[in-house]
Amino acid sequence: MDPGSATTSDPRALRREFQAITQGTKRFVDPSEVISTYTEPLSRLFGGNSLPDSLKTTPQLLSTCSSGSKAESVDVLLIEAVQESLLLRTCVDWAASLDSTQLQDLVQVWIFGPSSAGYDGVKGAMQQCGMRTITRLLSASVHPLTMDCLKTLCVSALTHLSLPALMAAVVEERNKARADVVWSEMLRLISSLPDRLANATRGQLPEGFSASMWVEKVLVGGMAASLQDSTLDGRRLRLLKDVLSRLDRLGYLSRAVDSDGCGFWVALLRYSLLHEGVAQNWSRLRGILGRNLRVKLDISLVETLQYLAARNGAAIGLITAGERARPGSEGTAFLGKPSHAFVGAIAHILDILFKQKTGTVEEESDVDSDTDTDSGSVSRKAKTFTSTALFPVAQSPLLAWAWATYLSTEPPTSILSCMESVLDRWSDSARISRSVLSEEVFLTTLITCLLSTLHESTSTSSATASQLAELSRSRTVLDGVSAHLAHPDPTTRRMGMLVAELLSAKTSSGGGGSDGGKTKTLNFGSGIWNGTGQGREEARVLRALGDAWEFHARAVEGVRREWGTDQIRSAVQALGIGQVGKEDTNETMEGRGVMTTLEKKKSKSTPPKTRSLPRRVNPPSRDATKARPLITMIDDSDGYSKTEQPPPHRIEPQPQPSPLTMFSRPTHPSSRPTRPSESTSSSSSDDSDSDSAVDSRESTIHRLAAELSGLSPCEAGNILNTSPLTSATSKSARGKASGKIDDFDGDRESHAPQFTKKTSPPVYISQLSPLLRSSDRSCIRLALHHASPLIRRKSSTALFGAEVAENAVDLTLSLVALHDNFGIKGFERLRRDALTALAVAQCQVTVSVLVEQVFGSQYSNAQRVGMLGALVESALELSGKKSEGENEMERRVDKVVAGVIEKARAVGEDKVPALKRERDLKVSNPRSTSGQRGLIQEITTTTSSSLSRRTTQMEHLDTKWSTLAGSVYLFPLINRYLSYQEHFSSSSRTRSYLGAGTASLFTSDSHSIFLDTLTLLVNLTPFHVLPLVTASLLEVISISFSPRYGSDVDATRGALDVTASSLNLLAVLLHANIEADGGKAMIQDTSSVDCSRILLGGVQEMFTLLQASDGVDGEKQGGGVRGKILSRAATVLLLMDQVDAIRQEAIRRSIGFVPV
Repeated sequence: MDPGSATTSDPRALRREFQAITQGTKRFVDPSEVISTYTEPLSRLFGGNSLPDSLKTTPQLLSTCSSGSKAESVDVLLIEAVQESLLLRTCVDWAASLDSTQLQDLVQVWIFGPSSAGYDGVKGAMQQCGMRTITRLLSASVHPLTMDCLKTLCVSALTHLSLPALMAAVVEERNKARADVVWSEMLRLISSLPDRLANATRGQLPEGFSASMWVEKVLVGGMAASLQDSTLDGRRLRLLKDVLSRLDRLGYLSRAVDSDGCGFWVALLRYSLLHEGVAQNWSRLRGILGRNLRVKLDISLVETLQYLAARNGAAIGLITAGERARPGSEGTAFLGKPSHAFVGAIAHILDILFKQKTGTVEEESDVDSDTDTDSGSVSRKAKTFTSTALFPVAQSPLLAWAWATYLSTEPPTSILSCMESVLDRWSDSARISRSVLSEEVFLTTLITCLLSTLHESTSTSSATASQLAELSRSRTVLDGVSAHLAHPDPTTRRMGMLVAELLSAKTSSGGGGSDGGKTKTLNFGSGIWNGTGQGREEARVLRALGDAWEFHARAVEGVRREWGTDQIRSAVQALGIGQVGKEDTNETMEGRGVMTTLEKKKSKSTPPKTRSLPRRVNPPSRDATKARPLITMIDDSDGYSKTEQPPPHRIEPQPQPSPLTMFSRPTHPSSRPTRPSESTSSSSSDDSDSDSAVDSRESTIHRLAAELSGLSPCEAGNILNTSPLTSATSKSARGKASGKIDDFDGDRESHAPQFTKKTSPPVYISQLSPLLRSSDRSCIRLALHHASPLIRRKSSTALFGAEVAENAVDLTLSLVALHDNFGIKGFERLRRDALTALAVAQCQVTVSVLVEQVFGSQYSNAQRVGMLGALVESALELSGKKSEGENEMERRVDKVVAGVIEKARAVGEDKVPALKRERDLKVSNPRSTSGQRGLIQEITTTTSSSLSRRTTQMEHLDTKWSTLAGSVYLFPLINRYLSYQEHFSSSSRTRSYLGAGTASLFTSDSHSIFLDTLTLLVNLTPFHVLPLVTASLLEVISISFSPRYGSDVDATRGALDVTASSLNLLAVLLHANIEADGGKAMIQDTSSVDCSRILLGGVQEMFTLLQASDGVDGEKQGGGVRGKILSRAATVLLLMDQVDAIRQEAIRRSIGFVPV
């Protein structure tokens, strides 16, 4: 190559020369020419002084270094041409001759620019070109040395890729439309690079690189580096807003903290220790965000602060486990000095990051229309509190204390407005009936702290005190207190009593009453608060916090004063976040370690390795080797490769099939042999569960096919001799074939090659719906086999973002709309597993769609039954009570009802003295000879630890299920059924025939399964939900139950099944109410009592008729179904008798009759 050719100043000529280097038409002579060719354009862009010392070798470059000035503008096409030639050609051909340090510095300076300060715009443009080049090469087939270099660059990009430099290049672009396009492209390339690198390396990411680390260091770290600039203008703020929008689309903001303890706010707070001014400029960036994104970030910040406090040992709860075991010590940790530091840190961070700053005119014009910009009597801080603190997420009492400290500097009117919002949320009857205990404790703590703050700040303001008194006596608050007192949980009731007492005490002592402050305060008595259990300890801690609020407020303020001027740094460090290590801010050494693999130990005199042209070589001789067929048909009746051995039961002495059978196709696809390996075959084998046996062909056809494939007649004869066509499958197929096999006129397409492209397994959730909607059997089968494991894998971690949530509705509708038109083995099981996995991953969305579609008229009976089965399976899994081996709903229902029958029978036998005496006389032998176990057994540590982990998992599932059982499963299903029955009955009365498709949606089978679904859901329902659904369930049973079908001789099997299912539901419902609170809630509901009396009459009538009939034994009048109905009816009568006894006892006690 001409040494002076690269020194020309024409960018187009330089671009053509580097393209020639990439194509291999121009080559270098020695290493010095390589260095000079690549460094001279760099010296024109950045000046020679900016280059690394290892590249300042040539005299021409040294003379350029002396000037040290930039002389040329950026040519994007030239830079990309240089980068491609460097990565595709120079790193491969000159890796052995160039020094590894020189090669590494040359590659990194051309991709990321020099590390010296200045030239941010030029450096950003070069990094844009580098990202495009790396992305393009990762998607192509490149040399292994090039791939190693790309891995090194991706690791180096963690510290070298500069978001401020990229923003500077975009800002310097004069064309605003082009700048927006370039910035959008950069964000897309940056966010997709981890996935592209994983695909290129087949999941083997280089050491020191991960997707979460990439997002944290490049995007979040770059955002922190940009926010430290005191001259940050409105245009750069909008570019940072685009970064946050991209992170939201990636799903990075959907979860505050992942399983590794990483998240957006954890990273930003850590980088705020390194970069000054991040917290101050964040308020400006937050001010231009849309409301949805801003609220999401605020909620994520609150959850992150709570996580950090808990991780560093803060007492986030009112009572610890140790304090609960030692009465009298409750509140020691929560009210101690460490809590003051955590409360001060959280309140200060909230105050700094939620602070509203007035921006420039350009910033104010960019604010979305849904942003709170009005300035009324309520401050922006109070509005932020209302939208964040009252958001339905789990928050701890320590966070409630921090919220009150955050609002302590506000005027009394703003605090009173926040107090009103909290009381509205606390008094909501729907929330009270369905919320968990942690939310109730949080709201009670928040009300206690706000009352103390408001009482302290309004001690001299009679107007605000009177407003507080009026608020405490409002209809909303009084209804909230009544709803709390009527709640079945004692802790919730006690929290309502505490709020009522505190409100009465604060308003009466403040002089807000009309009698000058002499109003008698509410007092429930010391018996409510003294003792242990049922929320007594929590109430005493909250009362102590309110009484000593002035002391705790001064202690928190004293902690914040000790931090001095740099309070934000001290607050972040108090939460356990340390400063980013210097090794993260300087140049990392991972890239240098990977780059050493390019160095070859050869002498310096060795010429550079060049790529030679391919030469024609003779094929190897086949004299001593066995001939191998060029075309082999892989039959998926055997799912094992040549290197894998089948299991022992699969080894059968079968002849080898012909390797050229792909030139024929099966002519009888209706016959399908049954193979034992179908249940265990891989889902990736296409149509392995219904392929027919391959037909036998005559030797002439195979010889002709071998000659067509390129073999000589001699070689074709050898292949046919080594692979005789005498398999058992061929013989059976030959006997079924109609006509001669060599008759070409019979079927002209029977001997044509059949080439079908195999569909790749889906790797994204969005690929499942198109496969399910296709008309190809293999695509539908592939999607069904991969749906359930793919959904569970994607939903088990936050790395995939909101991929499952975005496609949940579309995928659910695609699954329920499927018909088994292709005879896919296990079709219903596969569809049910996929719907179950989807319902567990996205419960509220998927279950709502399933409940709505169950009552759709376009679905068949099988589709409706499949949806109900998925509802039951997901409920069992969410409640943690799913057992293996029970996949049929009827079997599960029978097991549940059998337990109810046994308990009802035991209670009934206790009322008969003879039966009770006979049962007491039956004494089992305590000493068994077979399977005797010792009285003392050793429990190992492994068993206890696994039991504790299992107990923790079950508690987590119970908490989650308690929030979903009523609101997501039972209430929508019952209300939708009652609405449908009302509409159907009214339509049937008005017209005799409404047209096609207007008949009843439920057949006898589907109606019975629907009632069985309700039976299982009632059995899983928590006790606090039962009083809310009992009346509606009794109405459902009264609609479905008919005594005539149970005793009618001519009744169909379907009608009998519906009657049996109705009795099952009634028995389980009565038993659940008795187990929950002894049936007290049921007998207090007038509608439930009236409906149960009507049902009792029908059950008694049917039981009497069944006993009087001759077919009770199950042979003459309907078999075992009538016997099942009789046993269920007897159980219902026993349970009704128990409820009636409870009701009579309650009446006696209400009138004052107490038996001795």
